[in-house]
Amino acid sequence: MLALILIAACGPSQPASQKPASPSTVAHITISSPDLPGTVPAQFTCDGGGRVPRVQWTSYAAREWALEMLDPDAPSGTFVHWLVYSIPADATSVGPKLPTGALEGKNGSGRSGYTGPCPPPGPAHHYHFVVTALDSALGLSPGLSRSDLDGKIAGHAVATGELVVSYQRAA
Repeated sequence: MLALILIAACGPSQPASQKPASPSTVAHITISSPDLPGTVPAQFTCDGGGRVPRVQWTSYAAREWALEMLDPDAPSGTFVHWLVYSIPADATSVGPKLPTGALEGKNGSGRSGYTGPCPPPGPAHHYHFVVTALDSALGLSPGLSRSDLDGKIAGHAVATGELVVSYQRAA
């Protein structure tokens, strides 16, 4: 009898894209990028033109999506490299172009859009791409700061995932 209970408990579960998250639980989604193989190639940095990388995620029952690219290793505190939000519910990727309707917020340079990694020479910096599935279409305005965006999406996350890559400039 015990073996039967253990087999049932370890059996296949519903795919995450079909599981509703309870209000106190945020589900996990997988984030990846065909352009970022663990390290950031120079073409996506200030050393190589600052092209926008492709970022993709697993599907989930969301009303819309938000993406934040952050460098917590920056000398003056976490630097915002990219904010994208109001991403349509059916999207599973961004870059190099944004899906229709998606908006960009202000990066750490005070401009909207992507700014590639550009750490000072020395140890590698880590870049966190955080994608969040939201339970509501929030009707946000373009050009939000990270603190404004985080305040607006607080309490609306139903799933999240993170991809961490690194980049190091030669001394």
